[in-house]
Amino acid sequence: MDSPQDPNKRTTLGKRNNIAIGSGAVAGGGRNISIGENAGQNTTDNWNIHNVNVGSQAGEASKKDYSVAVGYHAGAILSDAAKKAQAPIADGNRAPSVYIGKEAGTDSAAYGGIGTGALKKCSRY
Repeated sequence: MDSPQDPNKRTTLGKRNNIAIGSGAVAGGGRNISIGENAGQNTTDNWNIHNVNVGSQAGEASKKDYSVAVGYHAGAILSDAAKKAQAPIADGNRAPSVYIGKEAGTDSAAYGGIGTGALKKCSRY
């Protein structure tokens, strides 16, 4: 049975109640806001809910819920290694993350991290 609030039972949440502003900005998933050039691109529709991505390529290819990424490439998953690291993590084990600043949290496949400032990698707290 589909249960949008239970990430382990999500099947049809994709593309509902989203806002995308900017060239190439994408707000896939549900209840997401992406503002900026290519913000939120390459995210998986059913696995990103309640996120805010602000800035060029903020949140790109990220598989997160209830997270905030503000700044150029903030919270973006760009390397193949980081993409592989985040792929097997079960939905129930994902915690909100907050990344603020240019490239804060870039390639941080950990969940529940906080990164501020430029080029901050984060681990789970």
